[in-house]
Amino acid sequence: MALDRSWLRWDRFFLLLLAYFSVMVVSAVFGIGPMRGYVAKLASQAYLLGLPVLALGLLSTQRHLRDAIRAWLVGSALVALLMAVSLILAMVSPQSAVLSLVQHHLGSLPLGPFVRYKLAFINPNILGAYLSASMMLTLLAAYKGWIRSRAAVLLLSDLSMALIGTFSAGSGGAVLGGAVWYALLRKPEQSNSALAALVVGISVAGAFVVAQALTPVPYPSPLFALHVPGTTLTLMPASRLQVWIYTWHTFTVNPLTGVGIGQPVAHVLFTEPTGLQVLLRDGHNVVLNLAAACGISGAVAICAIMVAVWRRARFSRISEGNAAAIATGIALLDVLAYQGIGGGFEDSRFVWFMIGLLLVAARLREDLVHDRRE
Repeated sequence: MALDRSWLRWDRFFLLLLAYFSVMVVSAVFGIGPMRGYVAKLASQAYLLGLPVLALGLLSTQRHLRDAIRAWLVGSALVALLMAVSLILAMVSPQSAVLSLVQHHLGSLPLGPFVRYKLAFINPNILGAYLSASMMLTLLAAYKGWIRSRAAVLLLSDLSMALIGTFSAGSGGAVLGGAVWYALLRKPEQSNSALAALVVGISVAGAFVVAQALTPVPYPSPLFALHVPGTTLTLMPASRLQVWIYTWHTFTVNPLTGVGIGQPVAHVLFTEPTGLQVLLRDGHNVVLNLAAACGISGAVAICAIMVAVWRRARFSRISEGNAAAIATGIALLDVLAYQGIGGGFEDSRFVWFMIGLLLVAARLREDLVHDRRE
């Protein structure tokens, strides 16, 4: 890809990125930890926020965008392949030391004949978010003809298998994102099928949120217990709900500047159904994490970014010109706004690079509209 001195392109979205970074700097200045740790954290944040800037500068044509998404899908196919190899290894050699590198503890899931996989990711939830985003890009690539239909079906099948192996809310996100994509593809006379798809998507996604917040597995001294009428089922706060409550408390104690970016925002010792005790220090919620770490301005900044993503996507009936912006917009809002309810994905590289893809797609859409007017 040839570069010249004018490759860096300005976009008003960068003002939001600058404001987001400034909020983190303020939290570092007034934070409770040593400044040395904040410098390293701020450097990593500068790197993440630089990804959309680089993407917008380097990807200036439809061909560039196509090639970038193809490269993403090659990477996601390798991840799905790694999941398949891990599953085969678990059946052939269940005691293999390699499995300890790709498997993860169950969390608050009840005991059962299954294992959660994280592969090369930090945890299964981030892997699930990445896979669900990759599924949206697969739908986009198939719609645009960037990959063959058979390849898209095969890749979607492999990604779905890998996603199931995470036992995460990514599955709910994939169903919700797919439902929105399907609904936006329908013609006005097909509104009933579009509505049905949205009802199914929202219902499945909502069920995953409830499953993250409450658990039927009893444990000592729960904050509360809810008995489901007409059944013998009793629900207690799962680890997610406990860290949400703790993180909210952290925010209320430090509402203006937070405890400092990168500092622990929770301290919950949770006993899993396996008996394993896990210390949870992350808020497991995008908005709560930023609110507790950086104060109210942190929550406002990340919410403003989500709103800007919504506006750039311009959700409407899908066409050749707007498909890329809509697909990346769905994927981003799925990860940040929906899956971000139960996971802290604000520091995930793929999220910030996908923001760059959205900016590129939105600019190419505007260029197409401008050319048609002329």
